[in-house]
Amino acid sequence: MWNPNSVTSALPVFLLFLAPQALGDADSEGGAHGCVFYDGEFYDNVFIKVRGNTTAGFPKKSHRLEFPAEHPFRHPGPGGRVRHTSLMAEWGDPTYLRQHLSFWMQAETGSAAPFHYPVRVQLNGEFWQCAMHSEVLCEELLARHGLDPEGALYKAVGTLTPDFSSTGGFEKKTRRREGNEDYVALALALHERNGLDGRRRALFDQMNVPAVINYLAVARLTQEDDDLWANMSLYHDCDGTGEWRPIPFDMNVSWGLSFAMGGVEATLDDHRSHPFFGADNVGANQGFNRLYDAVVQVPETREMLLRRMRTILDRWWQPP
Repeated sequence: MWNPNSVTSALPVFLLFLAPQALGDADSEGGAHGCVFYDGEFYDNVFIKVRGNTTAGFPKKSHRLEFPAEHPFRHPGPGGRVRHTSLMAEWGDPTYLRQHLSFWMQAETGSAAPFHYPVRVQLNGEFWQCAMHSEVLCEELLARHGLDPEGALYKAVGTLTPDFSSTGGFEKKTRRREGNEDYVALALALHERNGLDGRRRALFDQMNVPAVINYLAVARLTQEDDDLWANMSLYHDCDGTGEWRPIPFDMNVSWGLSFAMGGVEATLDDHRSHPFFGADNVGANQGFNRLYDAVVQVPETREMLLRRMRTILDRWWQPP
């Protein structure tokens, strides 16, 4: 009889079981059902499907796992049991470090970042991959960070435009009983046609300014590539303060790595290294992001952003 304890590793060992005929389905949006064993506990009827857009076409794929409501997953990371999680292949980054470091830095400086840590995964008894066990955008992440899970969480709003056709992977993850009117109102309030006074009011009246400044400062220092044109994700505390804040998400293209440029572009200001990258007319933008642009154009928030970047550099980067 096969012994699950026969596999030893310095990493947590997740044992995944899929019927051979279901392996292709698990690599698709259609998904498949399988089983997971970890730390003496067996989980049946776990739904597994491919995760990601660009990365879904990579040879080594990431996967989303959904556990039954009556048996959430007791994982070794922070927080309690979870129903929704993922295994990130990180095939595009051979260091395995970029997204991990970005989420770590966001969490260290106070943002509501997903847990993200390495695990060894066995598939049907054989070594499958070293993966990053990574939290997904959902109510569980919000609750773990003390945010109201009844608030509205918007995934990948693109450049923060009110035109949904240009937001790419736009998806409302929570509070789906309502429409997207709150998001449209925010996008219109931050629009450049409102001028500095209008955008200043929008930032200070509708945004959680410390959370915004902190997120943007870390994103720029880590040379985040995708949030300004695709992966910016926002949370609206609808029933509490009414304020919005970014939630870190999908930061695998960072620390100089650029899929679009085909390699590492860590020292070129036009490619994610400029402190105001994401604002209009700064660098070789893939379209400017209205939250970045508003923060940079309004003098008060621009000064806040620069001060926070300096503080983070002094505290974590330190002198050469």
